[in-house]
Amino acid sequence: MGGNNERGSTLVVVLLSITLIMIFATVITSQVLSTSKQVKTTENFQVATDVAEMGIDYFLENVIKQVNFTNNIPYKNPCLYMKDVANSLPKTNPIDSQMINSGASFELSDYQCSPDNSIFSFKSTGKAGLNNTKEINISFPINIEHGFPERPPGFIDCDSETDAPCRPVGDVVYDTNVYFPSGLVIEKVRGTTTTVTSFDSLYVYGKLYMKGENKVENPNAPEEYSEFELYVKNDVFIDGMTDVDNHGTIYVGRDLHVNWGLDDANHADIIVERDAYFYQKTILTKPNSFICVKGTLYMPKDSDFSKVKKLGGKSCETLRTIKSEDGIYADRVLDIATSSEINILLDELNVEY
Repeated sequence: MGGNNERGSTLVVVLLSITLIMIFATVITSQVLSTSKQVKTTENFQVATDVAEMGIDYFLENVIKQVNFTNNIPYKNPCLYMKDVANSLPKTNPIDSQMINSGASFELSDYQCSPDNSIFSFKSTGKAGLNNTKEINISFPINIEHGFPERPPGFIDCDSETDAPCRPVGDVVYDTNVYFPSGLVIEKVRGTTTTVTSFDSLYVYGKLYMKGENKVENPNAPEEYSEFELYVKNDVFIDGMTDVDNHGTIYVGRDLHVNWGLDDANHADIIVERDAYFYQKTILTKPNSFICVKGTLYMPKDSDFSKVKKLGGKSCETLRTIKSEDGIYADRVLDIATSSEINILLDELNVEY
């Protein structure tokens, strides 16, 4: 009898031991599976983050390369132009950037410009697994430089009293680049004519004022432009207001730069051989005035672009002789912003995880 009791108790101990081992094994297995799932979730979250960062790299390496501000259509702010370019390109990663066997991908979205159009922003969302996503917000400034050009080197100062504008008398000729540090006044003197001829470039800091004179004879300008009071063979820079009275005449052989606008009176004539840039203020014309730009006319965005007539293959010189054709002419007209130096400041890239 005693032997049977011992065998029975041994069986109970064995069964209890097996039960305890099974319970312990189940707990351990559950913990291992839970830990494995957490590790997998963490791995997928990290993959989603990595892929979202790949989206940033994709934008910087591919979308930015397609942004060419010289192709910006007229009157559109550079930030809005970049937004159009970004929307025209794929927003998800191409096949060659897929993470192999991971099922991960990124998506670019929410292209935005700040209210003043100075900051561009977007989102890159990484996806890994079924429910693992990571969204990153990215922004960077767009810097627009369209300030008036600095005076180039090599300009001589005109002879003038301190802080007084230069006032040429008679028919004045400059054979080199000339700088007027306190403005330039060209006014007629009774019984004589006053003309200014420069066979290089002219830079005026301050106001250019032309009194204007009927039937001018400029003995120093080429014969076909002898009726122009101010004849400049190359470029003209006016860092101030330009005021042209009745019958005032200006000829510019290359580019015209005006910082604070142009106000011309009746029968004022201006011809520019290449491009004309008006930076801060636009052109105010009077009846019977004539302004003709053979290249591109750049004006501030608040200008009335509809007032500019297309040259359409016609000659400025021919149109000038037809008084019914007065007005503003140009081969084409653009917002001054399209001529600006535009920098995408990626060194100021802001990334928010």
